[in-house]
Amino acid sequence: MKYVFFSVLLILFISNGVTAQDCFEFYQTECVSPPSKFTYTINPASCSFKLKPGNQELISFVFDDEKDYRILICAAPVFNNVIQFDIFNEHNNMLYSNKDNDFSLQVEFSSMKSQAVSFVVTVPDMEYFSDSSGCVGILIEEMNSIKIGF
Repeated sequence: MKYVFFSVLLILFISNGVTAQDCFEFYQTECVSPPSKFTYTINPASCSFKLKPGNQELISFVFDDEKDYRILICAAPVFNNVIQFDIFNEHNNMLYSNKDNDFSLQVEFSSMKSQAVSFVVTVPDMEYFSDSSGCVGILIEEMNSIKIGF
């Protein structure tokens, strides 16, 4: 009986791990950078995860001073491109929300100082979403800020 219990636990653990692996490379295949005359590099903090309506994922990140960032969110078709993306500083002050920007899935900006932030990615709990879950990715690209002027 003890072996049956451990076997069932092992199967549940393995199947849960396989489900989490489904989204592992989602951002690499689904988040497509728009053409640009600038050369951005992918930050290793880019990631993918599985979410369902009403759930959120928190990603800690540090903006470096004098760097430009481009952040792209991509999501499974089940979410109809309605993903909320918020950026908070270490004092929990909101720096950006795409909710105020028609849920835009891309933002570009320059960081004027180094600071720790949190990205909060949320699938809103809306009636037209089914109860199913799907993959969501966040692609973080960066480059040194270009000095313009005299």
